[in-house]
Amino acid sequence: GEDGLVGIVQDGKLRAQVNVTSGGLASLQGVAMRQDLRWYNSSDGDTAENSGQASGAYIFRPNSSHTFALDSVLELNDRTTVKTSILEGPLISEIHQSYGFWGSVSTRLYSGVDYVEQEWTVGPIPIADGLGKEVILKTSTEVKSEGYFYTDANGRDMQERRLNFRPSWDLNTSWGFNPVAGNYYPINSVATIKDSALQLAVVTDRAQGAASLGEGQVEVMLHRRLVRD
Repeated sequence: GEDGLVGIVQDGKLRAQVNVTSGGLASLQGVAMRQDLRWYNSSDGDTAENSGQASGAYIFRPNSSHTFALDSVLELNDRTTVKTSILEGPLISEIHQSYGFWGSVSTRLYSGVDYVEQEWTVGPIPIADGLGKEVILKTSTEVKSEGYFYTDANGRDMQERRLNFRPSWDLNTSWGFNPVAGNYYPINSVATIKDSALQLAVVTDRAQGAASLGEGQVEVMLHRRLVRD
């Protein structure tokens, strides 16, 4: 398809488009989006910027906000090699995409429902290069979130979260503040972004960490393997 896009037709209409070049959903129900399976390089605690604090079992601390493609382990560049297979049927269609050699995402579209189901597999995470890796799935949309997103509290009330902000004190982002980890929040079941016209809800089957670090974006932490702690 054009620009590596392949359409998935179900119930007589275009349900989704998938990018077979870079991977992930490219549109859903006619709304443009992009998905990326990538990893943060964990801090080893040896740099002055990280104040001796390594990313560990109870600390998420990437050494920068930059993320890497899963197949860029050896050269640390931004190559992405995605293998895509598509199965289409009257009741269910499935897109399976493999990123490099240690991550994959399967996307399922069911007849008669408006949501999609995604199942990820990550690992074993390679660390022969001596780098800790913290793997995320990031979804970017046209939603005008304006720095806000919402997470559930133990599956009950939704809590408003705001980028680089705390409701009960003045947050100092100029000293010792990690702009990635400092904007991650726990989710038990759901994280959402919305505007007056659109809403994206990411519903999980387990407790995970999530953030909205850019306009119209939601990222969810999937898996981690560290070299310290």
